[in-house]
Amino acid sequence: MVGHNTIAIDLIYVTAWAKAISAAGGGLALVSSMGLVGVAIEIGIEPTARHAADLGIVPVIVEDACGSGHAEAAQRSVEALNSPETPFSPTWMRFATR
Repeated sequence: MVGHNTIAIDLIYVTAWAKAISAAGGGLALVSSMGLVGVAIEIGIEPTARHAADLGIVPVIVEDACGSGHAEAAQRSVEALNSPETPFSPTWMRFATR
């Protein structure tokens, strides 16, 4: 559900979301966190999470709503995101309960 403090953006390009958020109402300063879902964690989700963190936005990765094009590359992306050497800590959540 999208409420008055929520914006939903559906984009294909990794960096296009920043322009879309700015155009939608006031700029990135209004965004404190963003949920990330997508087809390939190793291609779109990881770089978008890093870009969001660079801008001071908490990336929330919806683990069960992310796919991968290459299982080993996806695993490396998850390991890199969870590494203590990563300068931010993404929030991981599950969309569906099991």
